[in-house]
Amino acid sequence: MGKYIGLPLFFVILMGCDTGTVPDFFNQSRILGEWHVVEINGTGAPENQIIRITFDKNGGFGGSTPTNSYGGNYSVEDGSLSVSGVFSTLAVEGPYGASFFGFILNIEGTSQVSPKLKIDFESNGKLYLAHPDSKIMVLERP
Repeated sequence: MGKYIGLPLFFVILMGCDTGTVPDFFNQSRILGEWHVVEINGTGAPENQIIRITFDKNGGFGGSTPTNSYGGNYSVEDGSLSVSGVFSTLAVEGPYGASFFGFILNIEGTSQVSPKLKIDFESNGKLYLAHPDSKIMVLERP
């Protein structure tokens, strides 16, 4: 009888341990693959202005705006997406591409600080990323 009580008690104690951030394997598996940005802060994508982003299973992402190519690393924890190590080509970006980079990166002085973007998958198949500043970016599969 003691071993039957001990095992559930072990799991209750283990679940009570806080490790800070929790890897979010469910959302990470759903985010994998290619997406197109269809809206940023209520503004739809201008005609022929496709912004592509692809998330791979190893924590890397990359894509293209109408003007530049970019990439970096990402993690999904506690229902949020964080990016780091973002790099891009340096062509002057149009307004829509500039909005995209402004969304995923916060510029503070000379450093880039990436916000945690809240992930929300809708039944219509779209991925919504919510910025801490109440901005929303909507992505869908091509």
